[in-house]
Amino acid sequence: MNKCRFLAGVIILLLSGGCKETQIRQSDFIPFKAPVTLSTSTEEVEKRPWEFEISPKEAVPGEKHEGISDEFVYKYETKKPEPSIRKSEYTGEKIDITFNFDNAELKDVLQIILGEILNVNYILDKRVAGTINLHATGQVYREELISMLNTLLYVYDFAIMRDGDLYRILPKAETRSETNIVVYGDKIPPYDKSIMIQIVPLQYESPKNLNATLRPFMTSVGNIVTHGEAPFIIIVEVASNMEKLLTLIKTFDMPFFAGKAMKFYDFKYADGKNVAKDLTTLAQSLGAKAGAEGELSFIPFTDSNRILVVTKVPELLPKIDLWVKNIDVAPSELEEDVKVYVYKVQHQKAETIVPVLTQVYSEKMAAQPKVAGKQQPEAMKIVADPKTNTIVVKALPADYRAIKSIIEAVDATPQQVFIEALILEIRLDDTLKYGTQWLYDNLNGLTAGGLYKSAGAIEKITVPGVAHTVGQPFLRYKDQNFDVLIELLATNRNVKVLSAPHLLVRDEQPAHIQVGQEVPIQAATTQGTGQTAIFQQIQYRDTGVILTVTPHIAENDYITLDIKQEVSDADKTSTGVEDSPTFTTRNAETSLVVKSGYTISLGGYYPAKRRKKC
Repeated sequence: MNKCRFLAGVIILLLSGGCKETQIRQSDFIPFKAPVTLSTSTEEVEKRPWEFEISPKEAVPGEKHEGISDEFVYKYETKKPEPSIRKSEYTGEKIDITFNFDNAELKDVLQIILGEILNVNYILDKRVAGTINLHATGQVYREELISMLNTLLYVYDFAIMRDGDLYRILPKAETRSETNIVVYGDKIPPYDKSIMIQIVPLQYESPKNLNATLRPFMTSVGNIVTHGEAPFIIIVEVASNMEKLLTLIKTFDMPFFAGKAMKFYDFKYADGKNVAKDLTTLAQSLGAKAGAEGELSFIPFTDSNRILVVTKVPELLPKIDLWVKNIDVAPSELEEDVKVYVYKVQHQKAETIVPVLTQVYSEKMAAQPKVAGKQQPEAMKIVADPKTNTIVVKALPADYRAIKSIIEAVDATPQQVFIEALILEIRLDDTLKYGTQWLYDNLNGLTAGGLYKSAGAIEKITVPGVAHTVGQPFLRYKDQNFDVLIELLATNRNVKVLSAPHLLVRDEQPAHIQVGQEVPIQAATTQGTGQTAIFQQIQYRDTGVILTVTPHIAENDYITLDIKQEVSDADKTSTGVEDSPTFTTRNAETSLVVKSGYTISLGGYYPAKRRKKC
């Protein structure tokens, strides 16, 4: 289980005037748009899938079970050289094509493509007839065009057979016996898209078992012929599909599978993952050594609800067939009893998951109308218990299996973001005005790695990880090396670190940190009738350094950060309103997208006011 934790850094710059009388221009917040950093920690956490579909399979009572495939038995004989399969490539000159055929006669289309464009000799079978739709434009090779045409003809149950320089168009059902291309080995003739016969020698795999493996991947005209246990297999197939079959043969005809039998089982009603666990327990109780190193292994495939059985004793497979047939049974919803299930939620809150389930199963949760002579199932119920953070489900077993799949997907291990923020206040005097301010105003000309040091001079200071993108007004740092830059700025007495909060926050959850005071404010005063007593209504306002961040984690280590930053303080009022302080507030609010390993300078503010010399 891989636990991903992201690291984001944010620098927020607040600038104020110094004591010296100086006219400073007014500007808004300067947004420094930059991707920010996220880094992966050494903690292990399960990354949840970003897209998934949960669709329970419907039960069909009485349907024949088709989840059992033929077993594969592998026998080790001699060492096999690594096969080399060369993919067909087209060569020669390309030709321009523009086809817009709608309900065109098939014979006319063949005449235009084969006769006029390709200028080849061809023969049409008398049964070739019908209309065809074809739209294509661009540049293609000649052989590629024939392949495209052959693919299209397959849709209409016709095919192209090549005999030297002559092309024959006939029903595809007859092409199997008409082919005259016979190849021995694990390679196919380049550039040929006709029906062909391939004789493939085998080193380890049984021809009978390989026959069952390849058939689901063949076209309708394909066929496989074996000769007892002779170590070869004969394949009749379209050349364009032959490469895929040869790749499969290469995969299964290996010594790794020698002496082992394998079988796939598809489950329509039972949960394959649970069945694999139950069968492992059953095999162990019978004395078999189950597991990767034992005589018997049950490997579940969660997404496809199937399991793979691997055994060193092929004679066990018939017994496993019987077990699977008895386990994967279609339930009868009218005869099966409703049961109560309790699911312990691990990471989310039960009360937030239940509304999702009630919307999905709203119809089954409604009361069913009674039908004379038929027993109706009870309405489904789904309830959350906040105290124990559990979900209680009253439903049929088949329905609960689907509900459980949804809960497990929603109750995934949450990801987290570790945020480091540095909030600075820079006092602007003459020196810093022409240093730090010039840095911001002239970033477009800054060479990567350069740093404004003082009074208009650019000093080439090597700061690993600090870079500037030409034409974009922002600084970007990676690998947390922005600390080096901050240390350089901190050597100036006019740079003050207000706060350096660190936050670890869950995905989609707001994080809030405040360093400051609650200042009382006189909101209202009232005087009782006929009394001298005066009642005051007091409210409190938060001041200090306040940071609120909400992360939204996306794919590829990107996150969206909703950031709200405030630096405020209270001072004795100068407005004449007694007992009410004056508040100075500097805040910034933004939403930006950042990437793992980067830090962003968020913004700064230049107040326009005069201050007299202290």
